[in-house]
Amino acid sequence: AKPADLWSGQGTSRWRSRAPGIWESGDGQRIDAVALVRKLADQSRDRPIVVQKCLAPHPAMRALAPDAISTIRCVTYESPSGEAKLLRAMVRLPMAGMIVDNMNAGGAIASIDPESGRLSLCIAWENGLLRRAPTLPHTGAQVEGATIPLWPEAHRMALAAQEAAGLPTVGWDFAICDGGPILLEANIRWGGHLLTFPTQSPLSDTEFPAAYIHHWSRGVRNA
Repeated sequence: AKPADLWSGQGTSRWRSRAPGIWESGDGQRIDAVALVRKLADQSRDRPIVVQKCLAPHPAMRALAPDAISTIRCVTYESPSGEAKLLRAMVRLPMAGMIVDNMNAGGAIASIDPESGRLSLCIAWENGLLRRAPTLPHTGAQVEGATIPLWPEAHRMALAAQEAAGLPTVGWDFAICDGGPILLEANIRWGGHLLTFPTQSPLSDTEFPAAYIHHWSRGVRNA
């Protein structure tokens, strides 16, 4: 359950069924189903709450982060010629004990090679500082060189979503599960730092500036 009008995983809670009609939160609080519905309803009076099924990650993703879903973000755009293209992609990795994977909440990130699905060095928080390394701090899980499972399927889904969206550029978030990639949400503000931190390569090295100017100028003429 998470607030619909916040970001970076703020206010998120995870509840798991422990017995018929009994639910447990991440901090060990147990309440019955009626009390849980009442609790979420009370929270929704302050801000809207999104309630989603808690997904299980693909086994290969558990090797990187066993405690929560790691989402991949595929940023796509419409090229000046009208073709849906992948700008860049990255994965967010929750640290031990986290139920969200956002970097601002303490998670790590790594870039995804669009051809192979292999990961770059990761950027992770350690002792209050960001570090760039081949492994995750604390667990030592190998990130660099690991491959995102079902990457070709996620890549194709992102391009198909871009074609259907009719927007200049979108950041699509996917969960990689046993049954395949699941599209979770679309972001029109997709965070350029997430695409540049791991590789230290600016977006000026891509077609993005030309595509941005193309759509911006088209908008001015149509105003």
